[in-house]
Amino acid sequence: MIPPDELLGTALPGEEIVVRQIRQPWKGLAEQPWKRWRTADSNWAVYLVVGDRLSESTIESIHFARGAGLRPVIIAPDNDALAAVAPHFGTVQCHVLCRIAGKGSLIGPPVAQVQAGRRPPVPQSRIPVALLGELEGQKMPTYLGRIIRRLRNKYTALIAQNALNDELEQALLREHAVSILRHLGFSSPNIDVPSMLRRLESSGWGGRRDHFFHSFQNYFFGLFAVLSIPDCFNAYNVIARLHWNIDPFDVWFLTALWHDVGYGIERMGDVFDGIMGSVFEGDPAERARVDYLKADIVQQALRDISCLMARLLEPGRAGTGWMPPAPNRRRTALERNVEEALKTNVLRVSHGAASSLRLYSEYIPRIHKMGTEKQLIPKQTVLLACCSAPFHDWHFRECLREACGGCEITTESLPFASLLAFVDSIQDDRRDLAGLKNELYFLERLIVNQPTTVTAQVNRAAVSDNSLLWKVVEARDVIASLRQRAGTLTFVYPAWMVT
Repeated sequence: MIPPDELLGTALPGEEIVVRQIRQPWKGLAEQPWKRWRTADSNWAVYLVVGDRLSESTIESIHFARGAGLRPVIIAPDNDALAAVAPHFGTVQCHVLCRIAGKGSLIGPPVAQVQAGRRPPVPQSRIPVALLGELEGQKMPTYLGRIIRRLRNKYTALIAQNALNDELEQALLREHAVSILRHLGFSSPNIDVPSMLRRLESSGWGGRRDHFFHSFQNYFFGLFAVLSIPDCFNAYNVIARLHWNIDPFDVWFLTALWHDVGYGIERMGDVFDGIMGSVFEGDPAERARVDYLKADIVQQALRDISCLMARLLEPGRAGTGWMPPAPNRRRTALERNVEEALKTNVLRVSHGAASSLRLYSEYIPRIHKMGTEKQLIPKQTVLLACCSAPFHDWHFRECLREACGGCEITTESLPFASLLAFVDSIQDDRRDLAGLKNELYFLERLIVNQPTTVTAQVNRAAVSDNSLLWKVVEARDVIASLRQRAGTLTFVYPAWMVT
């Protein structure tokens, strides 16, 4: 964690105001600030949040300070502090200073016109049927068009009969996933791993979220971008000297659908506590994670994923084609650092890296059982998805910054990782387990401005006050992680989220 003094000094350059006797305007504050701060044009009342509670006296003082001509700012040095500030962000109307992309960042108060959004539309299904219709209008491979058309027709029929519910919709989406996996070459496709998330969350081992539908929502929203500008999602081939002849739509499917399956590994402690209580000494979930990382297939996954991810992070260093690393091959420093970030992400109880390891462990052994001539394309597809999925996880990006000295995703060489991070940071409000009555349509659609720009159309009114600050923090962290050049794949957030 960056010390609060350092956060303040980097995000709000200035000097401390030292007073020997408290006078106006400071005297009228119900709670004196942590620091009185002067910048070139303002005097600031700086409040530091420690723990997970923002006191009423702090809130009262912030309102008074603003009325007295001071500029109030809250420093939230960690996630607990952000959680304390988030419910009040829309009402206290002050700046928040927190850590984004490894350094201090100042977030301004939400402006009034942003708060007055449109009422969220009443949803008919977890997956917007109108979006499926838009997808059908795009140029795509025949097999994919047939599968999407069949899905939309089944949705339309069930909605017309007023018969659609979460269980039927889950069955429709599972059938859709099986069809894509069969096309990819898996004769006995299995999507029990993504489905497992619904069972875990329905049992209370996790938040009141529904990652199963969330993953499909990410997939269909992002698929519109991949279909609209497919060349942008194939450019990595030349840039990183891979020259793989794989289907970008299959890569995106695996990336989106499996990006959260590591959530079960993240929540393992809840499962242990719920089943066995606290009879074991130490932390059995932590020991299980350590043992998981030692498994042969996971060790192989760590080697392969870190090797390919290093290539994609720094494609300019590629001198030859890519081959999976032999166990005794000397590894580069970047590969070792990436592997360390993957392992640390698992052990620090997050899910980005765990999702990729789980995807690799699920499908690579199956691929090895295929005929030799059938292995190459599925293996390359899985490997690229494994290298793309972790980057949506804020904690993985932090681990990568610590291990490698930075985390910059070049949108040209990691297009699927960039797309997932972008869509996931906006769309992830639509997760409530209670069903459609609490479904939120914040991300309404992606808009592709040819030739390379993807923007998001959102409904601000669909975001609760408690979620607003988190959305802004996540969006800014993603933007800070993306290396976007003019004329290449570019992602643009609504201005109020990033300025």
